[in-house]
Amino acid sequence: MKREKTNRPLFVLDPLLDPEWEADYITDNPEAFLKMVFANQACEIAVDESGETIGRFSKEMMPLATRSRHLGHVCTFIAQRTQQIDPNVRNQCTTLLCFSQSVQDSETLAIDWVDPELKNAYLLNQGEFYLKRRFKEIKKLNAFIM
Repeated sequence: MKREKTNRPLFVLDPLLDPEWEADYITDNPEAFLKMVFANQACEIAVDESGETIGRFSKEMMPLATRSRHLGHVCTFIAQRTQQIDPNVRNQCTTLLCFSQSVQDSETLAIDWVDPELKNAYLLNQGEFYLKRRFKEIKKLNAFIM
């Protein structure tokens, strides 16, 4: 996955080990990933297929959302469905990029982010997405027109 160059190393947990990641460290082993993350500081952290890799009730992975900021990490959780991610993880997030969702997931996001516009996420067309930051106005954007 193409990314802007930063001074932060990128650590990726991806069950598919996608070779497109421009990562400094990539693994499909959650235990090794956590060890690497918490042994370092100021990294970009990406967890692909978060519904699968973190799981809804995985206590071992929860510190990525709740404690990694204390080490200066910036975490990104990528998932197909909102409901796959534990509510405690969802509520620690500060930025949401929301593409088309199911009606149920759209309603969950509207509640989690306290923004009724997210109830319409199920109506988004291909390439359209909502950008929502905590305490900021929501924006509807198109990935094909950026």
